Amino acid sequence: MMIHMQQKTILGAVIVVVLVAGGVVAWNFTATSGVPTTTESPTSSTTASNNVTQPEWKSYTDSTTGFTFKYPAQYVVEASPLPPGDWGSRRLLMVDDNPDSTSTKARALPMTVDLQKQPVTADGKIYHTIAEYQQSGAAAEMMQGVTNPNGNIVSVNGTQTLLYHIPPADSTGIGGDSYLFIHNDLIYQVGINPDNPLAIQMLNSINWQ
Repeated sequence: MMIHMQQKTILGAVIVVVLVAGGVVAWNFTATSGVPTTTESPTSSTTASNNVTQPEWKSYTDSTTGFTFKYPAQYVVEASPLPPGDWGSRRLLMVDDNPDSTSTKARALPMTVDLQKQPVTADGKIYHTIAEYQQSGAAAEMMQGVTNPNGNIVSVNGTQTLLYHIPPADSTGIGGDSYLFIHNDLIYQVGINPDNPLAIQMLNSINWQ
């Protein structure tokens, strides 16, 4: 009887040990197989990456026309002041992404801005909206050699503009996109390099003060 009781006691102790050990194993499995945690902020690496890849931006405003846009700080804006009195068409500014280059090879600038003062020289008329300018045919006459002669009316930063695609020239291999805006008595022709994502961001920042 005593031996039988000792056997039962030993068996009970073994069962307890097995259950405790099993519980420890189960707890360890649950603790190690759950979702891992980290002390690093999930946004810190993204923020650091953005700081590396995103350039610092500056704002430029032409004091005569109020034309304004943002551009990368490493780019240079070369502006030509508008002359007083009568003038027809002229360049307002260009944005250069490599102003120190000594290469004589033609290259596409990120952005150029040309002005045409109304009345339009071609027909002596004044246009108040870009749709009116498109329908007149005067814009198509000015933008010869483009792939879409009638242009496409699109919206840039909430302003209607007439978009033309300029194919690469045979001599230089340089093409681009040209956007026509009308503001007050001026027609703006903004040329950009569509292969430059920063140029597209500059285009989308255009406004008037």
